[in-house]
Amino acid sequence: MEQQNPQPPQSQQASIPLQMTPQQTSVHFANLCRGSMTPEEVFLDFGINPNAFARVSEDPIQITARVILTPPSAKRLLHLLHVMLSRHEESFGTIPIEPRLAASDSAKDATPST
Repeated sequence: MEQQNPQPPQSQQASIPLQMTPQQTSVHFANLCRGSMTPEEVFLDFGINPNAFARVSEDPIQITARVILTPPSAKRLLHLLHVMLSRHEESFGTIPIEPRLAASDSAKDATPST
């Protein structure tokens, strides 16, 4: 008689539901992200750059959140972001990395050549 394994393989385990409550969740806007790392950790700092989009300002960049990940978690985040942004571009079109440069490039393309 064959024994059945009561535990499913790790890749088939059910996912644990996530709960988000407004009282326990902090939300931050960021238009800047910088990263650094050690052999054991990946640091992502998020903040607001007041000089975004060529606005001239002497205001310092405020870092509002830091996320510390293990390298395997950072790699999973990389994969998740890739999938999410690929789906976004399929639905809404290419996302320019530098909006200012994309706007100036499309203006050049629209200008008739002489």
